[in-house]
Amino acid sequence: MTKYINMFGGIQPVPFLRNKYDIYELFVESCIELLEDEQREGNELEKWTKITNYKKIFTDARLQSKRRIIDGEPGYGKSTLALQITQDWCRKESPMTKFDVLILLRLRELRNAPTIYSAIRKFLLPKDTTLTEDDIKGILNSSSTVILLDGYDEYPERGNKNTDIEHIISENMFQQHEVILMTRTSCLPTDFSRDTKRIRLTGFDDAARDRYIRNVVARGDYDRADEIHRFFRENPVSDDFSKIPLFFVMISQMVQRNQKFQNLNTVTEFFRHVVRCFHSHEEIRAGHHEKKGELDHTKLDRIAFEGLSGNSQELSWKKKDLKCKIGHNLYLEYVRIGFLIEEDYFDYDALEYKTETRFCHKLFAEWFAAQYLAKQIARPNVNFKQTNKTQHDFLKSLNPHDVHYMYRYACGLNPEAAVKIIEHLGKSRDYDEYTLLCISEWGGNLEKVSSTVFRLCLRNIKIKNTDSLLLRTSTVELIKFASSQKIPLCCVELLNCLDLASLLTTNLPLKSPDLSLPVMTTLKKLVILEDGLEITEGGTHGMLDYTSKCHALQELEFHWCIFPRYVQVAESLSALLLRGVKVYTDDGRRLPERGEPVPS
Repeated sequence: MTKYINMFGGIQPVPFLRNKYDIYELFVESCIELLEDEQREGNELEKWTKITNYKKIFTDARLQSKRRIIDGEPGYGKSTLALQITQDWCRKESPMTKFDVLILLRLRELRNAPTIYSAIRKFLLPKDTTLTEDDIKGILNSSSTVILLDGYDEYPERGNKNTDIEHIISENMFQQHEVILMTRTSCLPTDFSRDTKRIRLTGFDDAARDRYIRNVVARGDYDRADEIHRFFRENPVSDDFSKIPLFFVMISQMVQRNQKFQNLNTVTEFFRHVVRCFHSHEEIRAGHHEKKGELDHTKLDRIAFEGLSGNSQELSWKKKDLKCKIGHNLYLEYVRIGFLIEEDYFDYDALEYKTETRFCHKLFAEWFAAQYLAKQIARPNVNFKQTNKTQHDFLKSLNPHDVHYMYRYACGLNPEAAVKIIEHLGKSRDYDEYTLLCISEWGGNLEKVSSTVFRLCLRNIKIKNTDSLLLRTSTVELIKFASSQKIPLCCVELLNCLDLASLLTTNLPLKSPDLSLPVMTTLKKLVILEDGLEITEGGTHGMLDYTSKCHALQELEFHWCIFPRYVQVAESLSALLLRGVKVYTDDGRRLPERGEPVPS
């Protein structure tokens, strides 16, 4: 219990601030969803359903299982949630009272640990404990136990099927215990039990952001809370970050300390400003009255890039080795600033504690790695043809799902690199979202990447309600460009993102400020999915009037939409049918012609 109290009692929400807080002072729930049983991975229409709070993980009947996976993007609060659950158990709060034992292991610490029992003994028990591994095994076997495995994406032996951790995940070990695995969405285990329940963190919504500002940052100061709220309203780009708890916490704390974020339109501009804030705060703390020049971090950039490359990422290094590679001065400076963090770990081979160093967060590793990537890709002799094997392998070593911020930073840092990265990503339909985000970072003329635009338009273009504002905006700009240049659009899918209250306008309005789709004159197929939302008669007419103006349209599909039972059908539907446009609901039935009831 002492180990856990130290864990959740010494949290630094912003690396360069030395203040530490208890988890109960900082914890604000992000949105949580569960994957419905009848939907499995790979389904285009995966059914994710919101649950009201994190305690439902243990009480919701749909999540009853011995195995659960909680995934989320970097910075979405997986580790914070693990600490909150642990604190609930320590305080004997429901529903954690049903467990006699709670085990929380940070998997990045389990380098070469021979067994999970040795890891528990080494990392959770006092150094002078008399308990043996057999004792620990006996206690677990005779107790109601829940095991939290935090950071599978940072586990040094991820994928090694012979480890206890992998046996636990596949339910070949600890079948009687409840196990929760925390990992990044891009690093799900490949061999988890069929009975495993999937849960994901989707970040802060408006209510969570408001709670954090009022309860954690402003602490009753309404004027300060209004100032922070005003910042987020006046800076639309912040939408991309404010859903990510880590970024939202950083921005709120910096705004609260009068460190202004103005005219920031991209992820790159934002993160560059964050880095400057780290530097300026250290200068103030150290008493420097003049701005210091930034030290050369080229060697660290390359180390970060190489650490993020390949299937087995290396995101921590032995302290002595890293200091030797990047230089004593830079190492000490970045530890002081907060970019780098030192941690002690137990070396099972040497049977002693050693110190390793890592970035304060993976998103910072991607920032420094992007400096190296941008410089390399911008070189004139670099291209991505198969004949240039060296450069092909250079990018092939990166998994865009795992390092998309690195790609985005690089595109914002160097326009020449951006064009090549966009062309590279655009060759695979698996990376369409990242291609669009990179286009947003770049901000250049789409004619320079026309071949990529053509490829994107030949695929299904999706706009979802869960997309960030930057992604939605970039997608709309692509569609506008395609329409203006008469580039055929194969299919556009709109998933829970229509502003149905404004459907009587000329354009197709989206649930975003000042964002709408123009008439898509080259569109062949439009799919509209509104999850159980009732569409009024006016909304029905609005959608049909809009689609009747899409002159190349061949198919119109509605999924999960609830139409009025009877509608006085407008001429727009007749016009669509006369052109041979196929109009269907999700059960395969067509919409009615004039005077017929609409299927309910």
